[in-house]
Amino acid sequence: MAQAARLDIMSIAALVAFALTLGARTTFCEGISCGPGWEAFSSSCYKKMVDPNGWLGARFHCVLEGGDLVSFNSSAEEDFVKGKMGARSFWIGLSNLECNHKLCPQVSGKELKWSDNTLLNHSNWATVKVASTNLESCAYVLPNAHKDYHPGKWRKVSCESSLAYMCKRSPDGCQEGQPCNKTAGLALTPVQTSACDPGDFLRGHFCYRFENTKKTWQGAEDDCVLWGGHLASVHSREDGDWLIAHMEDNFHVGLKKNIKMFEWRDKTAMDPALWYPGYPSSDDCGRVSRTGQVYNHQCNSLIVFTCQKGVDVTHRHHQAHLVCAHLRSFSHPCSPAHSTSAAPRLE
Repeated sequence: MAQAARLDIMSIAALVAFALTLGARTTFCEGISCGPGWEAFSSSCYKKMVDPNGWLGARFHCVLEGGDLVSFNSSAEEDFVKGKMGARSFWIGLSNLECNHKLCPQVSGKELKWSDNTLLNHSNWATVKVASTNLESCAYVLPNAHKDYHPGKWRKVSCESSLAYMCKRSPDGCQEGQPCNKTAGLALTPVQTSACDPGDFLRGHFCYRFENTKKTWQGAEDDCVLWGGHLASVHSREDGDWLIAHMEDNFHVGLKKNIKMFEWRDKTAMDPALWYPGYPSSDDCGRVSRTGQVYNHQCNSLIVFTCQKGVDVTHRHHQAHLVCAHLRSFSHPCSPAHSTSAAPRLE
């Protein structure tokens, strides 16, 4: 993996290790049930975190709260968590990072595992098998997927996407050797590790925002420009399938006729192989079908839309240095690698 993709992993690992070391010298949780903000189910306590974060930042926050990102041992537990999280996509504790009860120091290159070391005896993937990968990959639940694309199933995406999450811990107190944030007296706070704006997904070199407001093609493009990007481009069936899975209906994409030729907003030409059978027609604007293919329609159609914009690598690098500055304020060494390379394409 490129150095830029290792920045947050190294820095967050150091910060979690420091939090746990410091916590060993402070006051730990003693004999609590669940406590304010936590809710009991079966043999564990759960806390919903509504402010989105990257997977590593989310796990670090859960560690500070005395637990870990949520893991599932049964369908009943998964249904309980989904009921609490509602319609928002959210992280779960599965990743291909090599995690122990303190750190996630490196990509394992193996299939995804629970960060709290729970055995993977229950699964609910949107596909039959999730392939191994040597790229950073983390799992999330997509409640509002298109009905043809398995809503409520698990999927994987770049760990630097920005999603809500839920923490889980023992009802008898904090996990062994781990401090509770509000009782340990730590001067540490959650760290933001996402490369995208809150609630947005990172895929490849782009952040994606799925908008449910219905607008004309031009109205949708204007909104995307205000956000800092453009309507999304589709350069493969895989792109189309991934996009349509996150929307409940057909939607505007960044394809529009330029004189006699169709062109994406990123100035690339339309691949003829991506047209839905029987298209293009005489209309000027593009949308994605339920098959992940593209067809054209009237530009004044009022439908939902998807925006994309490039990843701000400088911002990602700056976040890693903020983590290190926080550590150095406690006289803890930290020297992140220097890199401005773009993120690799992920799942």
